[in-house]
Amino acid sequence: MKTTKKYLKGLLNSIKLILKLTSLKEEEVAGKFSRKTYLRLFPKTSIRLPFGLGRTMRGCSFTDNLDQDPFSKMVSIVLKSENNDQAIKYLADCYKRETANSDQSPMKSLEPKMFSEHPSWAIVMPWEKISFESKLNNYPNLYKKNRGLFGVKFKEDFSFKSFYTNEVARSQVEQTRKLVSSIKNKGIIETKNLPLVFILRNKSEWRWCMTGEGNHRAYIYALLKQSNMLAEVYQLVDREKVESWPNVVNGNYAIDEALPVFDSFFEGKKSIRGIV
Repeated sequence: MKTTKKYLKGLLNSIKLILKLTSLKEEEVAGKFSRKTYLRLFPKTSIRLPFGLGRTMRGCSFTDNLDQDPFSKMVSIVLKSENNDQAIKYLADCYKRETANSDQSPMKSLEPKMFSEHPSWAIVMPWEKISFESKLNNYPNLYKKNRGLFGVKFKEDFSFKSFYTNEVARSQVEQTRKLVSSIKNKGIIETKNLPLVFILRNKSEWRWCMTGEGNHRAYIYALLKQSNMLAEVYQLVDREKVESWPNVVNGNYAIDEALPVFDSFFEGKKSIRGIV
């Protein structure tokens, strides 16, 4: 299966190269979407995307409102200081606030009713393929596995509060520090495992936002004032096709709940996802 996917990606990118669709035009960089834009931003292909149109996985503009994303503040502290302690303390304090205010959703008025009695880490966006129920059931083990790669050892009696420990904060900061050091020493190395992004389309306009893959790199590149980032398109999300979005189809969102979430991401002014 992996070999087939790798071949398909290579084939699609080769076709784009032959058709001279490997880079965005000036009007597309400014946010305009046309028929050819769809081909340039075709799923499973790579493209260099302007940060001016980018949104973090929490819905904040990478260029205008990055300070509204709490995770970006941690990355900013790491970039400005050689010592990890301040960044660890900042992230640990974010964790404390989120657990102390567990009844207050980061989505605020945008939160669907069915999410209200569950932890903020279980939030899914209406266009994502993972359902709310699936994330509730599977994300804790995925989170344990991910943080385990960076030295975190969870107790057997794992609970949602285990997401928010000082040890987890330390692992996030150390992961960020390692990436920052690599970039400073070797420059930006664009590997085959590129950050994955959603393309958000609203009629003749478009934006892009992060998935759960490659976020540390995206924050670092943006804070280092890079103008763009090479990424792989994961999925095209068309506002006019809201009724076909996975978490609308399955009933996690009603259409009138899903559209305001899309619009918030498109606008890019506020964070509507938790710190974890």
